[in-house]
Amino acid sequence: MTQLNQDLTGQVALVTGAASGIGRDIAETYAQAGAAVGVADINLAAAQKVVEAIESKGGKALAIEMDVSSETEVKEGVTNSNNKPT
Repeated sequence: MTQLNQDLTGQVALVTGAASGIGRDIAETYAQAGAAVGVADINLAAAQKVVEAIESKGGKALAIEMDVSSETEVKEGVTNSNNKPT
């Protein structure tokens, strides 16, 4: 996992493509730095696994199904009041 020399406590990060690869690394890094992370990916089941990994380490995260090639899905994912990391 990448190391971040910044405290993100109290911040919220939305990471797209966060179910695998670089996106997952970024999501986990931000969570470790204290951010509540929206784990956005077209694959909701895989995004949920990332959320579970983050939460198992004491972080806050929420899986959001989102296809970033769809402006409508992005807007819905960002503004939906139910999509808030706990």
